[in-house]
Amino acid sequence: EIADRFPERLATCDFARRLTYAELDRAANRIAKVLLAQCGGDREPVIILAGINTTATVAALAVFKANKFYVGLEPSFPLARARQIIADTQATVILAESAHLALARELAAPEHRIIDLDTATTGDDSRPSVRIDPDAIALVNYTSGSTGQPKGVVQTHRSALAHAVRLRGVNGAWEAVAGLAIGPEWAWMNTWSFPVESVAIFNLTGAPDMADWQQSLHAGNLRHILVW
Repeated sequence: EIADRFPERLATCDFARRLTYAELDRAANRIAKVLLAQCGGDREPVIILAGINTTATVAALAVFKANKFYVGLEPSFPLARARQIIADTQATVILAESAHLALARELAAPEHRIIDLDTATTGDDSRPSVRIDPDAIALVNYTSGSTGQPKGVVQTHRSALAHAVRLRGVNGAWEAVAGLAIGPEWAWMNTWSFPVESVAIFNLTGAPDMADWQQSLHAGNLRHILVW
């Protein structure tokens, strides 16, 4: 719906890539079609091995469009922790950036299927005909494990979207978070291991321009960075 209403509006960006809603939609559709073709349409966990960037956003939306749920792994995770998370989720599919394919192969067992996110960029970009149940699992975030073994925290599509709406005003304006007004002078810097990343995925509501913070950084106006 947002891609249809605001196709040319900026949806997501990092320092290397900028995508409009239309471009984000098409990119996610292509990867979703690869997932469906190789793995079928059954509900299952999909590991995303990527940094916090636009590729990760595309991958997460693609997983949703393929009627699956994602588990994010940062390339910087210790091998033991990454293997524990993969084993705990019983995931058999790994979406990995090209730069992290060697790591994906090191983590993978014989039963794992590895899909290169950077080569699954051509082909059919029409939307998959998949209905997403709002109460289905959308993602599993793992705790840091600082007080013991990392534990998976399950979020449904409904709960993740509700969390995003609570952090952002329903009229599209940034709300205060923890007593801080979030705007162009603020940037979120977080990790796959904390559920704020789900807000970044679910907070695609069309306003404001998400490049504002990047422009403020280059202009020297970015005064506050929240690290999660």
